Amino acid sequence: MTKKEFITLDDSIESFELIKKLSEEKWKNIEHLSSECGGKRIKGLKWKKGLTKLEIISFENQLGYKFPQALKNFYKVMNGLAIVNENFSEDEEYPFYQDLYRSFPEDIETIKRNANLEFESYNVSIDDINSKKAPIIFNYCGNRYLILDESKQVLSIRGDSIFFGLNLSKGLSKDIFNNFMDTKVEDLLKYKWW
Repeated sequence: MTKKEFITLDDSIESFELIKKLSEEKWKNIEHLSSECGGKRIKGLKWKKGLTKLEIISFENQLGYKFPQALKNFYKVMNGLAIVNENFSEDEEYPFYQDLYRSFPEDIETIKRNANLEFESYNVSIDDINSKKAPIIFNYCGNRYLILDESKQVLSIRGDSIFFGLNLSKGLSKDIFNNFMDTKVEDLLKYKWW
């Protein structure tokens, strides 16, 4: 992905279609590629077909909240990877493979569990979320979370929180293509909880 392509990523369907096309081209001939989130990607990875409008509504209903347009667009274009691809085990004799990018319906419980673990680690209560003192977070990939509020930013959360992207398409692109992101500190919203 070129810097110009990266700069123009805006969470539109076209942005996610570009990411899908370029990532599958990148993965076509690479035997193993270490990822930002850990593990190794396997040659020839492809994204699963995107979800229908009704499937996205079912996804939202099972999680108990409405998706922002960015997340809907992402899942309209792609829904996780077609093969389980990440070896998260440090023990090569007993590998533990897991799909890095969350898909529906397979990963509902993983998405819920990971968000709840982070809420617990930051002492965020249901009351904090319901009163909008803390935003809902959506675990779309490894330890990457889309913040479901007006900022639409991506954080990398595991023990601490690191800004990872101005929006979902840029966070996803950074993970796949290892893009360097020029971001001014004043562009970032500050969160009490993260």
